[in-house]
Amino acid sequence: MSRIFKTLARAGTIEIIKTLEKKEGMRYSDIQEIIGSPSTASRRLNELEELGIVKREALPDKYRPVKYTLTKKGQGLFRLIKEIDRL
Repeated sequence: MSRIFKTLARAGTIEIIKTLEKKEGMRYSDIQEIIGSPSTASRRLNELEELGIVKREALPDKYRPVKYTLTKKGQGLFRLIKEIDRL
């Protein structure tokens, strides 16, 4: 459990979760634009994927882009973040 809290405390994590909740699947480049730093976006997405919060899916396009979506666990976490924001 503490690993989730540590990940949530890192820069960009909550922004990624909130953004993925608004849009059904986003490409890495779109997420990176929101975060501003390619290395931070990549690290956070990898951490969130390892925790089962984000799902990474390679698309069948010519250049094999990747799409990220929230898992059910990620959607539940978003609801908790939303409740905390209301306080």
